[in-house]
Amino acid sequence: MDILTKKESFILFEKGLFGNKLKTWSSVNDYNESKHVGSVTVRYLGKSNVLGGAYCKYNVTDVDSVINEFAKLGADRNLFIINESAPDDNLLIQGEITHDYNGYQLFYSLEKGKMRDCLKNGISVTGLQAKIIIQHYMFPNSFNDIIELIELYPNHVIEFSTYNHAIGDCHNRNTVIWEVRKY
Repeated sequence: MDILTKKESFILFEKGLFGNKLKTWSSVNDYNESKHVGSVTVRYLGKSNVLGGAYCKYNVTDVDSVINEFAKLGADRNLFIINESAPDDNLLIQGEITHDYNGYQLFYSLEKGKMRDCLKNGISVTGLQAKIIIQHYMFPNSFNDIIELIELYPNHVIEFSTYNHAIGDCHNRNTVIWEVRKY
């Protein structure tokens, strides 16, 4: 099965089919009902008409205000998802890995910060070196999750963040799988 849209990717992510994830809410109502304490990230599943990419904001404490701000710019209120903020100060590595007819390809950063910013100065490696790098930083269960996703979704990009401690809703994992995509 090919994952061809961000919305498709999120549906599978939310169902836990990519493995480890942070707390996530598929609507503003679900988030508000959860009474979550702490900052969150607001992401958009639709196409953006905002210069520079999708409607996305990190470390949000007032979700309703952010959604209202984006709606004024043309975003559909029903296409937002919310997840708890990631502890970026604890990042080890983050990036994108794929496996195709050329073998493993990894584009990554060791910087601590938001992936969009850190990957602007990303490093590209291929082959066995790519596999060894992620294996070095990931707990064994997290590494196995990545390999399984590569096998399930050939020629797809797997977007991940790896932390210096266990994180997320799966036991003994230090990596969050954000997206699996072929778009």
